[in-house]
Amino acid sequence: MQWLQRQGTVEEFEQEALHRKSGAFAIPIKKVEAKFRERPFGNLTDEWKKFTDEMEAKDELWFFSSPAKMFSKKLGCNGYAIVRDGAIHSTLVMLRT
Repeated sequence: MQWLQRQGTVEEFEQEALHRKSGAFAIPIKKVEAKFRERPFGNLTDEWKKFTDEMEAKDELWFFSSPAKMFSKKLGCNGYAIVRDGAIHSTLVMLRT
């Protein structure tokens, strides 16, 4: 639970992914949205959709990340967590180092 950093909605996190692509490649967001709207997480989009389909009405969706020192040791990860009734129900790891 201490790795949870930011709560958001499915739509907010998908939009963030598109904005990251736009910034990383210096492409206008409108072009990125037109091309990647249906696959905001690229190859991981199918897993993302299965993961978010698990959500129930009162669940919360959070972005999580391990502490920075873990990344420097090649032990870091980040991704998303579904929180149900105050506990982590499931996670989807998007990055491992």
